Amino acid sequence: MCMQKDKVWLECNHRAFFRFEPCARLGHGCFGAGGDHDEVHVQDICADCKRKDPNPAAREAERVRREMELHARRAEEERVAQIKRLQIEARRRAEDAKRKQEEEALKLARRRERERRQLEKQVDNKAAKALESHKRKHEGGEEDEPKAKRQRGRVGGG
Repeated sequence: MCMQKDKVWLECNHRAFFRFEPCARLGHGCFGAGGDHDEVHVQDICADCKRKDPNPAAREAERVRREMELHARRAEEERVAQIKRLQIEARRRAEDAKRKQEEEALKLARRRERERRQLEKQVDNKAAKALESHKRKHEGGEEDEPKAKRQRGRVGGG
């Protein structure tokens, strides 16, 4: 009958396939190994456990290194997020300042336009008053002419 041999590591109690020993009748009446397996005992730790934990101090150092990498990665992500927040805040402040400057410029333009209109009204009022005064003076016609001649005569004859 065929026999399967398994290794048993005594330090970690893991089992694994070691070797298959076929018999001469395999395939001609023998259908392979049964449920009974031979065990080969090894006084050591299996390769998986050696890779996983060669010594506890190294495992602790690896855990600390991973935690530090994670902490450094999170700190870098936080720093990048902080920079992005600051950039967004700076852009918002710049936009606010620009908007405020545009509003001030618009207010100044409106104030100047109002002042210009007021000046135009004042000039128009003065011109209208002067025209009205001129019309009143010249409507009488004859009365103003002798007065003007008298004034000219005094200036010239005086």
